[in-house]
Amino acid sequence: MSSIIINILIIILATSPFVYIFLAGRGKKKIKNNFLTAAKQSGLNPDKTEAWAHGAMGLDSAKNVFCYQSQLNGNSFHQVNLSEVKGVEVKKEYAPHSGQHPDLSFLKNVSLHLKTEANTEIILPVFDSGFDKQVSSELMMANEWQNILSSKTDGKK
Repeated sequence: MSSIIINILIIILATSPFVYIFLAGRGKKKIKNNFLTAAKQSGLNPDKTEAWAHGAMGLDSAKNVFCYQSQLNGNSFHQVNLSEVKGVEVKKEYAPHSGQHPDLSFLKNVSLHLKTEANTEIILPVFDSGFDKQVSSELMMANEWQNILSSKTDGKK
């Protein structure tokens, strides 16, 4: 009897990561589908898209338009004509660690900043420690999109 219980526990522990990944993937798929629907309603057809836990972004290369939707800033759909963007930057905010090692800090926020010709800044929040306790691939994704968008803005500074 005890060996059956142990075997069941081992099976549950072995399969739980796969269940988590499956459920997280379904959430991203729903976010991406909602984003694509909003893009199509705005007359855009993003050929490159990316979804994360709290939003999605895409690039319509034919129209040179970047679009995004983030639950971290109201979940409304936004589009930016890249001809109006002169620079792209990933900004990271760190918070000090309080505890045994106060000299350490942890990542608090990650956002993509698009600087426009009109000297304004469009901010796309990608990670917020208030919503997620640990950053996963959001920082790498933000850096990748910085490179993509910088190449589309002709490297204007």
